[in-house]
Amino acid sequence: MTVQTGALSIESRNIFTLLKTSLYSEQDIVFRELVSNASDAIAKRAVVDARAPGGRIDVVVDATTRVVTVTDNGVGMTSDEVDRYINQIALSGASEFVRRFHPDASDGGSDLGEEIIGHFGVGFYSAFMLSGTVTLDTLSYEPGSEAVHWECGSDMEYALARGSRTDVGTTVTLRLDPDSPYLENGAAVRTALTHYFAFLGTPLYYRFQSDDEGDDGSPLVNDPSPVLKGPGHEVTDEELCAFYRNHFQEACDPLAWYRVESVDLGLRGMVFVRDTRGGAEAIDGRVEIYSRGVFVDANIPQFVPKFVNLQHAIIECDQLPLVVSRGQVRSGGPDGIAAKVAECLSQELAIALHTMFTQERPRYVELWPELAAFVKYGVLTDRIFASVMTRRVLFASVAGELLTLGEYLEQVAADHPGTVFYTSDPVGQAAYVEAFRASGVPALILDHVIDQPLLQRLEAVTKDVRFVRLDADAARVLALEPDPADADLATRVVARFQRFSADRLPGADSKPVWLRVADLPVVLTSDEGARRMSDLAQMSGLVSGRPADELAVPRTLLVNLRNPTVRRIGDLPEPLAGTAIAQLVDLILLGQDELSPEQLLGFLTRSHNILTGYLATTEE
Repeated sequence: MTVQTGALSIESRNIFTLLKTSLYSEQDIVFRELVSNASDAIAKRAVVDARAPGGRIDVVVDATTRVVTVTDNGVGMTSDEVDRYINQIALSGASEFVRRFHPDASDGGSDLGEEIIGHFGVGFYSAFMLSGTVTLDTLSYEPGSEAVHWECGSDMEYALARGSRTDVGTTVTLRLDPDSPYLENGAAVRTALTHYFAFLGTPLYYRFQSDDEGDDGSPLVNDPSPVLKGPGHEVTDEELCAFYRNHFQEACDPLAWYRVESVDLGLRGMVFVRDTRGGAEAIDGRVEIYSRGVFVDANIPQFVPKFVNLQHAIIECDQLPLVVSRGQVRSGGPDGIAAKVAECLSQELAIALHTMFTQERPRYVELWPELAAFVKYGVLTDRIFASVMTRRVLFASVAGELLTLGEYLEQVAADHPGTVFYTSDPVGQAAYVEAFRASGVPALILDHVIDQPLLQRLEAVTKDVRFVRLDADAARVLALEPDPADADLATRVVARFQRFSADRLPGADSKPVWLRVADLPVVLTSDEGARRMSDLAQMSGLVSGRPADELAVPRTLLVNLRNPTVRRIGDLPEPLAGTAIAQLVDLILLGQDELSPEQLLGFLTRSHNILTGYLATTEE
């Protein structure tokens, strides 16, 4: 074999600068690219060579000689293949490559073909980020092949000659700069390898050696057969929980886990339901995406449905349309792979949760406090998930039950068909909750921030169903027929309430009612539609600079003539009646957190005076 010399087939001499500044941004990428190439070579040999041994990749950092080697026993390359795959960068031609990946290129390179993510391609040239000189020693598996030695400097001048390698496979050698951080200790390279190749199917070994530390024995970096990949019946719950805690750095075991798989997409993985009882619900989960055992990224929007991001997951897909650097995914891809992966995740989770609901209802109910936000968010944001799980959403009732919407509607079908009564604040609206409970009218608790948009969605997709907060329809639900004998008393009492509550409830009307619950003196109702619009304006930040009356919600103060205290107000002297009315109104506003600081101070002072007067009367 004659010695061949020449220059790489590329017009632009700043290609390595382009690699460093545009295609790659972190030096750790070098190890991802070279080990990925090695893994590809091993996979290819397993297909074409019936006598191929078990694959193995070795990464060695010699701090003494400042040399890094990446060695595999993969398919190897012939001299012609080195000339094709290495000397002609990425097969695509220099001008086409620069056009697609240069920052000034018009299309950004988003549709570069997958063919350059093969055994060697542009990724190989990331090696020049760490080394001014890169050498490659390789021997093809093909019978009669000669070993090849290739060497190139950052000036892009290469030499291709016969090599001395005797084993099939490839070794890439880098010579590090004296100030390279990878020469200080072995932790930096190990961290990079663990990050990208935790689940690589090929055993990956790493050795750091120096005069001070010596040889660390080439420990295995990855887990080629993690419990995550094993069939469910071969993995114990204890093993899976231990894996989860270690990998995601969680203190608690997952509450549940669901396998996802699609043979057509080459997709497999697992979604873990996080235990957020320690207050971690405000923190998004981590959905890790892998391609053929190589970590790509986490929480990729176009591949992961929004609601899945609330949990931890590990997803591997062989058909991910990767860009040239392997560190990103193309937004489109062949046949809409992104959309198909997202659909698969939604379908698999919907099926798993539906199965739990129908076959393990007690378990589903037990997990619901942790599943609630996850399932509700999925129903709101994902059409496929919603088509299955909308009817499986559970709601807590004021009676302590967990019901689906359908189950609740069955309970109210006789007296209030199609109406869902709910409280958005069981504490602040405690008086209403107790009144409905005492009257035997079922009501739901919708106190999570996601419940308001969810109820609007349910109203939109469920025929003839409307949600009504307890304080919006109390009169219709709780009222009895008026007592004609109380007509004069009702007139006097309502007139006094209208007069003495005007400053606290501007624009509100006072009306007499006879409620089933005599212990409830007054009820403050508001129009459901207007209140929702006001709440939406508040949440959207649309209230600043707008007149208060424009956002005011029409309210009505219902005065219960069956309450003994209310009945006495009609005959009390006006000053005393005014004090009683102010106290009753402030109590209901306090529950709704609507008292201003001045009004709250007045309420506390008045309460103290009432207590003092009561105690004085008791002592007498």
